[in-house]
Amino acid sequence: MYLADVEAGRRPPPIDARIAELAEAIGIAPDELLGAAAQDRGWVRLGWRPRDRRKERLARELVARWPDMTAAEMEALERALGKGRDK
Repeated sequence: MYLADVEAGRRPPPIDARIAELAEAIGIAPDELLGAAAQDRGWVRLGWRPRDRRKERLARELVARWPDMTAAEMEALERALGKGRDK
């Protein structure tokens, strides 16, 4: 069965439109399944289309630097966003 193969990691997740349809069919929020699919694909989905060039540039810069970000940089980012460490 296709979904069982997706869950077992033998197939990639379906496209986002299909995921939204599946979520509706089983009565859960599409964001939950879309988030799981994005994680499986190894990327993060931003739920907006940047209309501000500065925001777009900052988002791209964060994505580019993410793999090599140090703990100190992560802490600085958390402070800038007003968040504490995960406990």
